[in-house]
This record gives sequence, C-alpha cells and structure tokens, in this order.
Amino acid sequence: MGSNMLLDIFVKLDATCGSTCDGTSEKPFTNIKNALNSISSTQKKISTISIYAGTYTGVQNIGVEIKKGVKIKSIPGQEVTIDCQKVGFAFSVIDVQEFSLSGVTIKDCSASKGGAMRIINSKTTITNTNFKGNIASVGGAIYSKSSKNVIYESKFTENVALETGSAIHSISSDIRILSTTQFTDVNGAKTIFISCKNSSIKLDDAVTIDSYIACDEGCITKHKSKSYCNTAIDTCSFTGVIPSIVDDTTIYTTGMLYEAYFNDLKPSSLLFKKIIPDNTIEDFLIGHDGKVYGVLTGYLHMDNSMKVKFRFEGKNLGFTLKINGVKYLDVTQTNNFDFPFEIYLVSGVSHQIQIILNSDTTGIGRSFKLYQISHDYRIFYTEQICGDGVQDDLDYCIEDSYDIFNPSNPSSDRVCGEENIHMNFQDCFNEISQNCEIPKKKDHISPLGNVGGMIGDLVENQYLWNVPGSEHFTYGMNILSGQQSKAPVFQFDYCVEVANNILEDPYRMMAYEIPPSLNIKSLPICTYTTHTKMYNSYSEFQKEYQIDGGLEASGDFKEELIDFKGGFSLDGSIGAARDQSQSSTKNVFVTQVNCTTTYIEMDDQRIRFHPMFLKDLATIKQKSDLLKIFDKYGTYYYSSAYMGGKLVQISTTSESIDTDEKKSKWSIAAELKLGADVEIPGFEGGGSNRFNLGLSSDEETYSEIQRKSTYSSIITYGGPPAAFAPSDSFVPPSFHGWSSSIDLLPVPIGFKVKPIRDLLKDTWAIKLGSTEYKVAQLWKEMEKVYYQINRVNPIPLPGDYKYSLIFDFQSTDDLPPTPLPKYILSIDWYSFGEKKSFSTRIRFVHYEPSGAQSEYLFPTKGSSNPLCIDNPQVSFSDGTISSKTCDSTIDGATTTFRFDFYGPNFMASTKPPEIYIDGLDNIGTSTLISWYTGEAIKLSRTTGEANVLQGFSAYATRSLIQFEAARTSLISASSNIGDIGFYIGASGSSRDGPILDYRYTIDKGMKKDFNFYNRFTKDFVLDTQKYEPVTKFYTYPYNIIGTTQFRVDYLLYIANNQDKTNWKSKVYYYHIIENPEQQEYLLGHVNTFYNLKPLTKDIPSKWFSFTNYNHKSIGGIGAVTDPFNFNAPDRAVDFWEYS
Repeated sequence: MGSNMLLDIFVKLDATCGSTCDGTSEKPFTNIKNALNSISSTQKKISTISIYAGTYTGVQNIGVEIKKGVKIKSIPGQEVTIDCQKVGFAFSVIDVQEFSLSGVTIKDCSASKGGAMRIINSKTTITNTNFKGNIASVGGAIYSKSSKNVIYESKFTENVALETGSAIHSISSDIRILSTTQFTDVNGAKTIFISCKNSSIKLDDAVTIDSYIACDEGCITKHKSKSYCNTAIDTCSFTGVIPSIVDDTTIYTTGMLYEAYFNDLKPSSLLFKKIIPDNTIEDFLIGHDGKVYGVLTGYLHMDNSMKVKFRFEGKNLGFTLKINGVKYLDVTQTNNFDFPFEIYLVSGVSHQIQIILNSDTTGIGRSFKLYQISHDYRIFYTEQICGDGVQDDLDYCIEDSYDIFNPSNPSSDRVCGEENIHMNFQDCFNEISQNCEIPKKKDHISPLGNVGGMIGDLVENQYLWNVPGSEHFTYGMNILSGQQSKAPVFQFDYCVEVANNILEDPYRMMAYEIPPSLNIKSLPICTYTTHTKMYNSYSEFQKEYQIDGGLEASGDFKEELIDFKGGFSLDGSIGAARDQSQSSTKNVFVTQVNCTTTYIEMDDQRIRFHPMFLKDLATIKQKSDLLKIFDKYGTYYYSSAYMGGKLVQISTTSESIDTDEKKSKWSIAAELKLGADVEIPGFEGGGSNRFNLGLSSDEETYSEIQRKSTYSSIITYGGPPAAFAPSDSFVPPSFHGWSSSIDLLPVPIGFKVKPIRDLLKDTWAIKLGSTEYKVAQLWKEMEKVYYQINRVNPIPLPGDYKYSLIFDFQSTDDLPPTPLPKYILSIDWYSFGEKKSFSTRIRFVHYEPSGAQSEYLFPTKGSSNPLCIDNPQVSFSDGTISSKTCDSTIDGATTTFRFDFYGPNFMASTKPPEIYIDGLDNIGTSTLISWYTGEAIKLSRTTGEANVLQGFSAYATRSLIQFEAARTSLISASSNIGDIGFYIGASGSSRDGPILDYRYTIDKGMKKDFNFYNRFTKDFVLDTQKYEPVTKFYTYPYNIIGTTQFRVDYLLYIANNQDKTNWKSKVYYYHIIENPEQQEYLLGHVNTFYNLKPLTKDIPSKWFSFTNYNHKSIGGIGAVTDPFNFNAPDRAVDFWEYS
C-alpha cells in the first residue's frame, strides 16, 4: 500500500472501491490498518482518520499498533464499534506524542496488559469512548505506563482484570478523568476500577465511580476533594453529595457554568444555570424572542506559562470575552462566526474565562461553541472547594496553590487584571516577559522525520545558531567590580517560526539568527595587534577605563563611581595596576594584544526582562531587599560592545619618563615582554638579550628596562578560562590555541554600559507595608546606598576622613546574630544650610595585628573559651585557693567593638546631624570618633528611637580605657584582692575632691589571675571640672591586699566642660607608646599620673586597639614586665591600616 499526504482519511466498512481505495471521502479504506499505513512516515502534520458506522472486526481492525501521531474518530452521529471477539487488543500506542480516540466503542478485547488499549510513553486524549467487556491480567480496559492521558466523557462497563485495575492500571503516568465519565462493574461486584503505582490520577467531581481505587507506592489519587492515596490530611474536606452535571450546585467539574438571562443581565432575569461540560450551546434559548443573554464562566490554570489558543464558533450571536476581568474581544452579532484567539497565560494562577453571549433575533438557529486548542489543559468550573487547585484564603488544602481572580476585590487577588499590565506591576510582573516554546523553522524537515515533542523541537531547531558571546548581554554588571552578574537580567527569545533577522557572516561562512533585542555586525577575521599606553598612575588608567565604559554619563552617581574610583575596581587589569602601584610609582604601562569578532548593540526599545528578575523585583518586602537584588543582578548592563579576546600585561616603574622618545622606548619594551611571555609569533625576547630599540646606543637596553620595571602576570579576556595561568604541565600555554578559540568564546572587550534604572517603567509601583513606592525612584535611592556601603577599597575620597564607631552593647542579648545581617549607618548633615546625606555599611570585621581580616562572629550568649594555665595551689590560714592565668580570646568580648569607615567631614555640620543605624535596635551608649578633627559624638539607642545622636550634657564626659593587670601573690582565700581606681584631674599632683571614683574589683570568686595580655577595655562616664583644661589623670590603689601588677595602655577621654549641652565634644588621649617609662606599675606604689593631650589627625588610630581591632584572635601569654607589644608574645609587627 503506497503512502499519501492526506490529512483527512476516511474508513467505511462496506466501501466498494476495491484496489482503488485511497482514503478519500469518495474512496474510503475498508479497514483501520490500511488507513493508518497510508500516512507517510515523513508527514509532519497530524492526520485524522474518520470512521463511518459499523462493527469492525478481524485482523485488519484489531491489534492496531500506533507509532505516529494520529486522530481516530467516528463520523458525527454514527455508531462505530471495534469488536475484538475476545481475541487480542484493539490499540497499542507506544512513543507517540499526540494520539486521540473519539466516539467509538471497544468491546470484548483481551490481552495480558490492557485488554483494549496499551499506552506506553505517549500522550493521549480519549473522548466519548465506551470500553465494554474487555479483560486482562492488569488494566482490563487500559494499561498506561510513563504516559499522560486525558479521558473525557467516556464509559467503562463490565471490564475485568484478573489481578487489579478492571478499568485502568497506571504505572508512572498522569491521568485526568473528566466530566461525566462513568465506571460500572460486573453485576454489582465490588471491583477495583483503577489501580496505580507512582502515578497521579485526578477525577472530576462529576465522574461516577465507587471508592474502588487501589494505590501502590508513590500514587496520588483525588476525587470529590478526597485523597485516596495521600497520608497528608487537608484542613478542609468535602461534605455532602456531588450533584449531577446539570445541577446548578455543582462545585467542581470540567466545563463552564452557563447562566441564561432574558431581557437583561440582572439577577432577577436569571432563567436557569447549569454546567456545560463541552463548552457548547445548541439552540441557545430557543423559543425566547427578544433580547437574551448567556454568561459562561470557567477557569484555566497551567503548570507552565504559555500562549493558549482558542477558537469561537457560533451563529446569530454576538459575544464579549473577558479574562481576569479584562475585556479582550467584543464581537457584534453576526449570522456566522469562526474566530481564532491567542493569549499568553501565566502559571500559578487560576485565570477566570468569562464569555457573555447576546442576541436579539429569534431563538431558531442560535448556537455557540468554544474550542480550546490544547488537550493538556481544560477549562473547569469551581466554587472554590478544597482540592480544586485554587488558593482560598479561608482554608488550607494541600493541592490548592493557584491564586484566583476576584472581581469584587481585584487589587488584592494577586492576579493581573489590567489592560495595561505596566499599571499593576506587583500583580502583572509575570506577564511582562512572556516565555515561548522551543522555536523551529516553519516546514523544516528534520533528518529523523516527524519526531514530535520536545526532542523533535530540539532536533528541528538544529539549524539555528546564536552569535557566539551574545549570551553575555543577558547579564547585568556589578559596576563596582566590573564583574558579570550572578543571574541574567534579560531574556532573549527566538519566538518566531520564521527567522526574520538573520546575520550572514561572510568571513566565517556562518549564518546566525539574531534576537529582536540585539543588533549585530560581523567583523573580519582579525590579525592580532599589540598596543601600549602609558599612564601617570593607576588612577588615571582606571578613570579612562570608566569613561570609555560610559560612566561619564552616570549623573547623580558620578561621585560614587568615578570620583571615588569605585567603578570597575575589580577588573583584572585595574586590579593588577593598583596592586603593583606604590607611593614611588610614577608610570603605569598597559600593554594588550586584542582581536574583535563582532560588534553587538542592545536595542533599548525592544529589551525583555528575564521573568525571574521581574519576580524578585516585584516581591521585595522592604527597601533593603533591593540591596540583595543589586548583588544578584547588578546595576548596569552592556549597551554595546566589541566582542573578542585580549591579553593584557601591566608594567609599572618609578623611573621618570619625561620625553616622547623615552616613552616610546619603554612602550616597545613592554610589548616585547608581553610577546615573549605568551610566545606571539614574530616576537622574540628575554631578560638576557640586548635589543636596539631604535634609539641611541647609550640608551638603556631591554634588560635594564626590565630590571627597573615590575610586570604583572598575563590577564586573559576571552578564550578558554585561565589559558595563560600558571600550570603544572610541562607544556607551555599556546598563543595559537588561545587565539584560535576567540571566534567561539569571545567576551566584551571594548564596551559601553548603561544603568538598569533607566529601563524601569515610570508606572511600575510596589507597596511596602501600607506605602506605595515608584520602583524607579526606590531603585535610585537604594542604588546610591549600595555604592556607599559596598566600597571595594577603604581608600578615602578627596576630602574624605576616617572615623571609628565604638559600639558598647549593653548586654549579650543585644549582640548581632550569626550569620551577620547587613546593618547600615546613615548620616544627614548640613553644610551652610544645605542638607547632605551619607551612608555606609557596618562591617563586623576582626583585624589581626598583622592586618589580616576575618568576619567577626559574636558569641550569641556571651560565652567564651579563654586560654588558661593552672597556677599552683596556695594555702592560707583561712583555707586553700586555686587560680588560673587566663587570656580570653576575641570570643570572650561581649560589649565593645570598633568599626572603621571613611566619609565626609560631617563634624563641620552647621547644626546637629541626624544619625541612623538600621537593623540594630539596641546599641547601648556608643561613641563615634573623628580621627581627623579629634572630636567625638555620643550615640545611644535603647528604646528604638530612629535618631541615635545623643548630646553631651553640661560638664559630662566619657572615657574609653584599656588596661592590663596580673595578680602575683595571694595572702587570703576569703577576701577580695582589691580594687583599682582611676581619677581624672585638672592639673598638678593632687586629687582634691574626687572627680572620678571608678573601681575595678578583682574578685577572688573568679578564681583566676589577671594576665598582661588579657586586656580590659572599658567605656564609662566621668565627671569633669567646670571650664578647667584637661591635662592629667592618674590611678591609685584602693583597699589593696597583696600585690597586683597593673598598666594602662591608653585612655580616650571625651570632655564637655561647658555649661550647655553640645552634640560633639573634644577628645583627649594618653598612650603608653609615648610613655615607655610607665611600662610597669605596681599597685603598692603611690598615685601614678598620666599626661592627657588633645587628639589630632597626626595620632595613628591604630594605636587604640579593641578586641576586634589590632588584637590577636587567640590571645597571648606574657608578663607585665615585657615591653608593650600588640602582637605579644610574638614579635611586634607594624599593624596594617589605611591612613
């Protein structure tokens, strides 16, 4: 039998055409197998086999193996029966992506698995089909494995399974049984109708079936809101009796609710309402003359966002289509209409489909039908019960996860119900960028023929090629580092069947399809060129890089991105130049070899945001959530770029280069060095060779230039990752291997960037709490904060100054949790009446004396694990006491903490600044010190007040003191050893009238000795003498018993000795570094005096250590007699810090 390309094939049992039968309506085939065999194996479109009335038997009509997509149906109005006569099965459907069977009866079939039908790894739709008297070991009527099946308005009558599943046996399948499908057993026997294993079986409420469903492992079966197989319990359940399909109280079923009205759409004009399972109305309100209306309401939800196609057919009607309350079609009354419609519907939502019919003609001949062109998803109607999949705020149901349109309160239903989706960003964000199916060229025939499904789409898509490197344009950029974002900001879809934007690359003999968002030009296959440019500093190089990249137009952010040197600061070339630069560096040479392959430009008017970016943006809960979005997606994007590859080497020198001739010579030497390092053909070189660089003979040689220069390693852009990184291999990196890969692995090497904020719609708004914000304005506000709190290098701006914020947490309950969240310090200050703002992120960092940094992890309950050694027991007349010499590590610190930052001189504010700390509810009484002006501010927050600034009252002071102590002898087991007192005096050697009486008690109950390297930092309040200059303080013993060694490391003394409150005060200091003669102090001595001096910008802030700053993380063991050393017992080091 030859094959043909017919799409409509006919079968008629008593056809008389004989050998001339070709399957046309005039010459139909006489059996099903001939009809099926006539379909060409290369035919792409699905054929339909229409069968005339009759009972079809025999080998040509049973045992039919379906191996390609096909639709088999009866001629409308004619009864078709396939009778196996108790021998064999009717259909076997294996590896078929689209098969449908409609309007037939299959009876008296038998097989081991699936008496009537065996379905394996396929997708099927079975409609209006009657399975009667079939028998099998499992699956008397249907056996399904690894398949997806929809069974609609069908009947299973008197089928038998010798083991299980008289109607259906399902393994690893998804089966939906819809509408009025019925299951009837043999003579009332309680048969297991459905048996399943690792499957999902869902039945409409209107399905007639007794509770005879058998579940094996991994099976989910739902009917009448009841879970037959799940062990989880819903918090709501169905009560009552499921009504018939025509009952107006049906609560969940496939189909639509049909409400008929006469004269108008008022409730009083309602004639009746019922469910129509097939969305069809014949003879609409026949016998009613005048104006009549019909309202059809249903819902649709999908697992994946996609375009859904509908078709509307009717006679003598007009209709209006609304989806989620938005009118999409308004068709005036006409004699006949056949109207296709397509709309994009998102997942996760139950979309309300409402069709309003109207007519003012006689009732004769009025009809309407809605076709949904997808067998995967069907319209259903629900009264929002448990188990319908629809989210209901009044109950919780395991499977109800879809939001639903609420016409009475559309603003809070989480469903997009706007004609202009940009007017309701929070509900409509997932409709702004639409997904599309896998593209394929129209009428393209794949080598594998009509494969179908996703595999087929991928095969047929093989002719499409994307321009290499264009995927970089889907990502944003962290503009501070210059690094590509972690997640894509944009989505490039090739959603048209016919490629209408093709780039032909004559240089590489390739053709590419270009997404609508990009304009691309191919460039000739390049010959690699070398170029060197000299800069007077790495800052000059970085600024040119920033300007070339487009940051000169950064507007309000110019200060953060260019003036501060923030933009692109982690780019490999800039980082290398910065790392090699020293105070003596006078010149920086940047040498590069590059090649460009294409030029790509973003079309700003056709950009499509990635759905996940829109989702993250629309679902923020607070302003600071934008900071996480900036971390994930960046704040800028590539607007244009030359794609290709380049190799860069940075060389620096302190040599003075003051002539063009010398500049040229050093540039040539830099190019020779790069060429030699990567073995570029045509370059030779080496440190031992002498080259004539085209200059006079007495000039320096290449080797002399190399000796005076510092060179970076090769920095690679494009090609294989780390192509020229150091390797353990004996094979050196190959320039040829790298350069030949650039066509396939290019990156942006010469680009312009633009801010993402410029792409945000002005109409987009979100609600945070009860306040509505414009997305673009909120983004801009937090972007500035993001740049300020994420400065890559703690190098001050011109005019910036160093500050320290000394926290004094009141209790361990106030300590930050672990892991540490983000805290932000914000200061609003005033310069000659103009309000200025500054923000920075509070970073909890531990600084070792060597300068090494690590995250500071606060103990959540103040627990400590000190380093201790046991002392020998000492016997006294009143008993024996044991003691330890201990040195607590940084984990033992529970209160004071130092945080450094740079900022403008807000100490010069013309009125008290407003200071806010976001995230920390209780900071106790803390201190903010300016190391430039030598002034301090008192901060306090214990009651949740937003502004933490607290002025110094008249004559008030504060002190930060660090001291060390060690008890050397014990003479009593029952008494405290003693107290240490501090006194602040105005001048001289007396302490008349005790202005300070601060005592630190050494308690025997602690059973430990103080040790030299166990430093104690205290923050306490002192009194001061009115109007007197501050010059000295001293320590004195108090009730001393025994001898204790003692030493003061430093004192920071903040005094307001005026008779009015001030928002800032002057800082005085003492430090042992300037007073080595006071290295050791025995408390048995008389009062010891210490000089206090005003703090100035010349005093290094690193002198003033805290438990997290210039302090060893594991402590140290020493003696008070040792010279003062931050790093004891190891050798002293010069503590690293930016000055």
